[in-house]
Amino acid sequence: MEAETKNKSRRIKWIAGTLIGITVIFLGFIILINSVVEPFLKDRLIAEFGIISKQDATLEIPDLDIGLFPPSVVIDGLFLTPGLGVSDRLKDHPVLESKIESISAKGVSLWGLLTDGNLSVRETLISGAEIHFSSGLLDRLSGNGRSSGDSSRSVVLNSLTLAGASLTMYQEDLSSVKSHITLADLNVTDLNLSTGDIRMADRFEQFSFGIDSIRHTTEDRLYRFEMDRILFSSELGSLTTEGFNLKPQLPAREMPKQIGHEIDHIEIETGSIDLKNLDIHAWLTNGAIKAKSITVESPRVKISRDKNPPDKPVNIRPLLNTQFAHLPMLVSLDTLTVRNGFVSYREWREEQDTSGTLFFDSVEMVMTGLQNSEPDQTVHAEVSSLFMNASKLSVQFEFTLNDDGAQTITGQMEGLDLLKLNPVLVPLAFVRIDRGVIHSVAFKFDLNETVASGEFMCLYDDFSMSLLSKRSLESSLGNRIVSFLANNLQVQSSNHEADPRTGEIYFEKEEGQSMVNYWWKSLRSGIKDLMQRM
Repeated sequence: MEAETKNKSRRIKWIAGTLIGITVIFLGFIILINSVVEPFLKDRLIAEFGIISKQDATLEIPDLDIGLFPPSVVIDGLFLTPGLGVSDRLKDHPVLESKIESISAKGVSLWGLLTDGNLSVRETLISGAEIHFSSGLLDRLSGNGRSSGDSSRSVVLNSLTLAGASLTMYQEDLSSVKSHITLADLNVTDLNLSTGDIRMADRFEQFSFGIDSIRHTTEDRLYRFEMDRILFSSELGSLTTEGFNLKPQLPAREMPKQIGHEIDHIEIETGSIDLKNLDIHAWLTNGAIKAKSITVESPRVKISRDKNPPDKPVNIRPLLNTQFAHLPMLVSLDTLTVRNGFVSYREWREEQDTSGTLFFDSVEMVMTGLQNSEPDQTVHAEVSSLFMNASKLSVQFEFTLNDDGAQTITGQMEGLDLLKLNPVLVPLAFVRIDRGVIHSVAFKFDLNETVASGEFMCLYDDFSMSLLSKRSLESSLGNRIVSFLANNLQVQSSNHEADPRTGEIYFEKEEGQSMVNYWWKSLRSGIKDLMQRM
């Protein structure tokens, strides 16, 4: 009995001693972590930041905790203060004053974290990041900040989540915001941040993001881009946005004054944009844009031009289809669809304060075979619209991708009361239509980089016009005499279906002429040829 009591006492002492030893070791680990490891890790992170950023800055980490069961690292608060002097340029300080509310990493290989060994993290969550940086950061991101002599190191984050982030990029100084992204959420699986030559497409398994808004100002500060509620998934290859806006930062008549010559003033506002089946790996591997379809809802495009400033310097440009064929990136899009669009063109002629606006409503477009890898393949587009909110217009385009920019354009338009064109013709052509009606229009012409040719046919009745003074936009006695002679000697008043005339389209492309202007002047040549008396 006494021996059994002694054995029991020994076991109790052994268990107690073991527990005390484990407690001492555990407390020792805690003391080691708190007094040595956590400060060491703080210093290491700060030193790593200095190596990567190559800038004079202070990185403050108020609270860093290391957990053992499971292995984890939690940082509550991270603040960056750059050593930015008054005379310093922002490009020398790629990361500006920034903060992160918290960083949580679970399932961490602590030995790899504390040394230069391989590092893996099961779950990483970054919350409340507010990052301010200059455009110089983008230049530095082309490398990893380390010297070429650094040894290879494996760094893998199995799951990375960025929640509620905002990014602001500055252009020249802290008052010139170039880009701003708000409420960004990002999810990446199997993110590989290892050193060495690894293709971008191989650095992750898949990723998705959601952004509340993106704001970007162009380098010349003439325009501002805006996108709202953008969602992307690499797994689905889908990108959607609730809206895209291109906003001029100056009024239509002020912009050319600042630039010093006439220029198109463009304003764009769209509804949702939906891109499907984007090949994200092709994009990240060689910059190729391959997708199944893009659908744009309710775009409104308003173009204005003031002809009073000096002419724009001549810029020799190929037609748009030729430029597209020679893009440095590969593009392949099965279908581009535009629904319920609106396009207008407003112009002020020289010495005129009154403008004229030409517009197309209810625009529907389907473009197929949009690619630049097969020069023998033709890009097709079918467009329908309501011209001046009065007549249905349908146009079919065929674009080739060879160097001569060959295009074929075929169109049809229904009946139109010509008096509806007076708001455009009076201020822009100094002509007023007194009466006339169009029954139908049909045209077809081919064009290339040098010349356009084809046919224009229009059935119309009872056409009469008055020439106007450029200053008063009224018809003077001299104008009325010239108008009488034109109506009776030069212009055919009707073109009937029983014996219709056809106008010849022929126009030689002008130096530096835009494609749309080329189209219009080609059509105008056919209109003139049709309406003039033999």
